[in-house]
Amino acid sequence: MRRWGIGVVILLCVWGLSGHASASESGGVIRAVGVASVVDENAAPPEAHGWVRLARPDEQGAVLVHFPPVSVHGGRPGVARRVMRPMADPPLLLAADGRRLYLLFDGAPRKLLSIDAAPTPIDGIWTDVPPGLMTPATPPPDDGVPVGMASAMGRVHLLFEKAGAFTLDRLDGNTWNAVELPQGIEPGGSWAVFGDRRGLSLVRTDGADATILRLGPDGRWTESEVAVNEGAVAVGVLHGRVVFLEPEGESRAGIVLVEATGPARLGSFEIPHAAGEPGLAAVVIPDATGRLVLLWGEASAGGSIEHKIREVSLSTGRVLYDGPVVRVTPVSPREFQLMAVGMLLVMVVSLYVVLRPVDDRTPPEIPDGVALAPPGRRFAATVLDVFVSALPVSWVLGIPVANIITFGVVLDPGDSWLAVPVMFAVGLVYGTVMEALFGGTVGKLLLGCRVIPARGGGRRLGLKACFLRNLIKWVLPPVAGLAMLDPSGRHRGDLLAGAVVIISGDAEGAPGEGHGGPG
Repeated sequence: MRRWGIGVVILLCVWGLSGHASASESGGVIRAVGVASVVDENAAPPEAHGWVRLARPDEQGAVLVHFPPVSVHGGRPGVARRVMRPMADPPLLLAADGRRLYLLFDGAPRKLLSIDAAPTPIDGIWTDVPPGLMTPATPPPDDGVPVGMASAMGRVHLLFEKAGAFTLDRLDGNTWNAVELPQGIEPGGSWAVFGDRRGLSLVRTDGADATILRLGPDGRWTESEVAVNEGAVAVGVLHGRVVFLEPEGESRAGIVLVEATGPARLGSFEIPHAAGEPGLAAVVIPDATGRLVLLWGEASAGGSIEHKIREVSLSTGRVLYDGPVVRVTPVSPREFQLMAVGMLLVMVVSLYVVLRPVDDRTPPEIPDGVALAPPGRRFAATVLDVFVSALPVSWVLGIPVANIITFGVVLDPGDSWLAVPVMFAVGLVYGTVMEALFGGTVGKLLLGCRVIPARGGGRRLGLKACFLRNLIKWVLPPVAGLAMLDPSGRHRGDLLAGAVVIISGDAEGAPGEGHGGPG
């Protein structure tokens, strides 16, 4: 199909915020469904979500795509994620209420299922609750053809066509109840159903005429007529305003917001070229300024399809994002490669240091009145030193100390993981200077430990020796940890530097006895 043919046909058949056009009236050419919702309209900024149903290129079912909110939970424009696994039997209709997505499936009986989006502890990353499953709700009536579904005022509404007339049902708890419709509503034209916390909207477009029926929280219907261009289609509601898309020639579409005073044309945009049958998906997301999000696939040189997103502000008409879909991961592929190379280097160097023969294997000369520091005390001193080293990194980078010490920062998106190697570098410098000047770090001194030469009776190590032992301790922690298994109680850094860690007195063991820890 030609570029303009795909774009115009799909745009004229797109469903918008928490509502859908009739599948029977679409002639079977609809490929995507868009719904959206707000968790708290009074929040600043509000948490707004969007979902679309996108047909797979091989025509084997469809996938659901979730657009997380921007400006909260680490969100940003251009992000999309797949919900669950591809579905062989796609849902007929979708509706959204807060973080919950409702899905209506055909069958005997029909099924209404739901799944929730939930933020993870990692900013910008969302998951499905329950994971990989959907929660059943009360099945809707089986009679009639479903025309549209929306969640309005916290309840799911379904519009049916039956025997040449419309019926509207609402899910109250576990029971479906009929809702009285205004007089004169009959099938004909193109109908769409939209919902939000403020009310339910039924929008009928027929040529250049549009009728908007709105059910408010007080149970009263209001009706308004508006003139639009030929071929316009309603795609959503934004803060009580209906959003239309109007074709403008072969390759452009205009955005129209219906205000209380009449339609206001916001601007126009180029219709993206959608490769293959999946076509173009669109959704209106009601965040602080409102966004029109377009999702489509473009064929790459290698024959694969690359999905792209365009986000347009419904407040200013400005393009907020235009490019490939952003998939948020704890670390980017480039960062993962750097971390993998770094871990490989640490392993290689660790093996070299461990397997390399060390000449200084004779027992150290322990002065009278002192003993080798036991492993528990050295380990506790190391924990304190890690905390001291993480403090300045936390102050400079604005990352909680606990996230750095526990390595939880490695799972955060972006460059936050660099706080860990920076902490090790700070620890190397801090440990070297403190041991050269004072004979021990803050952790060691607080716990009564000191670092002294293994021979000669010297009181302190030289700067070079302190650097060597701290290089092993901070750059190759696994090697330093081998001190727990070494009969001499000294790790490779101690052996290379000719050092020993001691405590005053012999209350915890006779001189020369005990095993050291990694400190």
